[in-house]
This record gives sequence, structure tokens and C-alpha cells, in this order.
Amino acid sequence: MQEFATVLSGFATVVIAVLTLFLWKENRLLRKAGSNPIVVAHFDMHPDGTGGVNMSLSNIGTGPALDVSFEIEANQDNFNQYSIQLDIARKRAPMTLIAQGEKVSFLFGVAHNLFTPKNLNQAKQLGSKPLDPFNVIVKWSMVGSKVPHQKKYILDISQYVGLPGMMNKPPSLKIAVFVKVVGT
Repeated sequence: MQEFATVLSGFATVVIAVLTLFLWKENRLLRKAGSNPIVVAHFDMHPDGTGGVNMSLSNIGTGPALDVSFEIEANQDNFNQYSIQLDIARKRAPMTLIAQGEKVSFLFGVAHNLFTPKNLNQAKQLGSKPLDPFNVIVKWSMVGSKVPHQKKYILDISQYVGLPGMMNKPPSLKIAVFVKVVGT
């Protein structure tokens, strides 16, 4: 009987050791999953309602994104046809941090300027042709890892074509034009 109890106790110890190992691995996976940032590039409407279009980098992952940088791959000739506010040729230092669930936004352009070329001759030739799609390459790293992550996104302003108010000039610009016309 004592031999049976010893075997049963040994078997229970092995089961407990296997369960402990399994729990250790699961906790390790949960810790890793809890610190995986994912940074996404996308367009946002400017919150003040003036028709501004922001380019945003949002951390939709589960941990902080460190050393975040972005690069735009675009046809420079096409970009020059529109009134883009963001200097795409400029090299920038990486942003130190984008916290989980947070974003960094900056003015890309004014909506109506992104749908029609700024040169009147080009506008007549091309009509109301929006800015061509372009690539944004986002790079970031995560806590405890020296391996940088990189993802390429395609941004296309034409996704807003036909939506009410998107191609309108902002109210402040309409007022300024009206005042200038009436004042002269």
C-alpha cells in the first residue's frame, strides 16, 4: 500500500511540474502579446472642421511603440501638382514613443487642394483628379527587443471622393474670398 502511495505521489509531482511549465509558457506568451505595438499610417480629418486632412500614425497594438519613424514613397512630380503641407523629402528623427492606443497627427493638406491640381492648366487637363495613392513606410521597435518592425501602407485620398463636404473649401476660406471680392 505504501508503494502505491509513493507511485501516486510521484505521478502527482510530475503532473504538477508539467502544469507549472505549461503555465510558465502561457504567461510568457501573454507578456509578449501584452507588449506588441502595431503602428498604422492613415488619414484623419482635422478636428477643427476646417477641411484639413491629417496624416496619422496610430498605435493599435498592445504595448508602447518606440523610435517611431516614417518615410513616404511617392511620385514627386504628382505631389508637386497639389498643395501638400507635409514636406515628404525631409528626413526626421524618430519619435521617442507612441503609447498604446495613442496617435500622432500632423497636417497633410487641405481636402479641396488634394482633389484638384494647383496649376489651373493641369486642373483643366486632369479635371478633378485627386492626388495619386502613395506608400508610407512606418518603422518602430518594442520594449525589450532590438529588432525593428516595419510595415508599408498605401494611403489614397480618393477614398473620400464623393463624400459630402470633403471637396468643399473650408468656411474660413470661403469667407476670406467673399470679403476680398466684396471689399474690392
